[in-house]
Amino acid sequence: MKYLFRAAVLVLCVMLLSCGGKQDQASAIPTVSVIGTSMGPVPQGLPEVESAINAIIEKEIGVRVKLNIFEVGSYMEQVSLMMASQEKADLVTIFPGGPMSFSVMVAQNQLMDIGDLLNQHGQDLLKATEAIIPGYINATSIGGKVYGVSGFYNKVLNEYFLAREDILKKHNISIAELKSLDDIEAVLAKLKAAEPIMSAILPATVPGGALISMDGGCFFEDFAHPILMEIFGSVMAPLAVSFSDDPYKVVNVYKSAEYIKMLERVRRWYQAGYVYKDAAINTEMAEELVKSAKGISWITSSETGVEINKTAQTGFPIATYKITSSPISTGAMTKWGWGVPSYSKEGTAAVKFLNILYTDERITNLLTFGIEGRDYVAKPNGTIGYPEGVTSQTVPYHMVEFLYGNQFLMKVWEGNPPDFRQQILKENKEAPVSALMGFLFNPESVQNELSTITNMLDQYRAPLESGTIDFRTGLPEFLKALDDAGAEKIIAETQKQLDVWRIANKK
Repeated sequence: MKYLFRAAVLVLCVMLLSCGGKQDQASAIPTVSVIGTSMGPVPQGLPEVESAINAIIEKEIGVRVKLNIFEVGSYMEQVSLMMASQEKADLVTIFPGGPMSFSVMVAQNQLMDIGDLLNQHGQDLLKATEAIIPGYINATSIGGKVYGVSGFYNKVLNEYFLAREDILKKHNISIAELKSLDDIEAVLAKLKAAEPIMSAILPATVPGGALISMDGGCFFEDFAHPILMEIFGSVMAPLAVSFSDDPYKVVNVYKSAEYIKMLERVRRWYQAGYVYKDAAINTEMAEELVKSAKGISWITSSETGVEINKTAQTGFPIATYKITSSPISTGAMTKWGWGVPSYSKEGTAAVKFLNILYTDERITNLLTFGIEGRDYVAKPNGTIGYPEGVTSQTVPYHMVEFLYGNQFLMKVWEGNPPDFRQQILKENKEAPVSALMGFLFNPESVQNELSTITNMLDQYRAPLESGTIDFRTGLPEFLKALDDAGAEKIIAETQKQLDVWRIANKK
């Protein structure tokens, strides 16, 4: 009996040591806190997606992730607070504008230079992105330092007018022959009369206006003659150049005749009851508002195949009209992307994850479409779609295609042709590129001014661009606030840097 007792004790000790060893081994694997966003409610099926990703990457790159997803309407506020208090965040989504935009985050020294880390642990990422758009990484580099990586999706952006196709058909309304904003206004009048319970047009941004304007880098009163602009990587900054005038002269876009005309129109729309009444304080994307039957149409900047994606997101058939296209620009390259916070202790692990995120179709499809069999199933023609009995309202997990991973490696959603990824790959390789591609404003010398101006933009843009307030009184206040905050200093500094860049690049 004594020997049996000793044997039992020995076995127990071995088991405890074994378990302890496994725990030590697990704790030795670095965890990357990924801070991302969703265009609607945070998916309920997120934990299973995280587990499936970790099952792959723990073995292959020795890293695990913790996915922290915030709804788009609250992302900037919540993540700004996280970073201010230096809560754990190792990889963050860069937004098109506001405090989480590329230019603002660089100006506030919030992003780590990951150039050396990419050379060591991101070679596959660098090779894949460069193969599609030469100089890809330069769009997020300043002074030889790499402060992030642009999202790996279709960079050929178009402006679209979108509307619920079932409602258009119900009331015999066509959007096939639109020529100008006057034509869209006539459509909105019909929608308002036919469906008075729903808003005829929804905000294009969160919060924001009914017209995309600066977010798409263009104005388009007359669709045949759009005013294309380079917005220098931040849709919230006051500076831009107009390709229709002098493409190397930096101006305050909010003082332009085009901007004033846009405000005049959207104010008329708001007073007529076309615009969603809470647009200026809204925290939901247009897709979510359509999904909940609060509105019918919206204008947005998107890419080829938008009607299929928006149909999947809203649960309603979506009709589209392409208003105009823009060349690939620095602004398009920094609109969405990924950066490593400057205080992160897991920079190496974060870049290792970025590398596999941009080059491994398993990770890309998990983060975008979720778990096969639960969130999507393969269709006979090689595309994918919701399983039987599952809809956009009930699916546990589904993300928009431009947020996570490599869009060119994603499965094709039903409704698109099976070779859709090959088509957009070809479109990107052949697309025209802005003459200012590669110029990136260094905000170091005007950090204080940019910080103050960001607050002014947050205060004035949404009320003005939704038509909620009268532009005749609101715009002069806005412009004075911008001037008082140092807008002209920012414009002068940008002009100086652009002149140097132009001479160096023989433009």
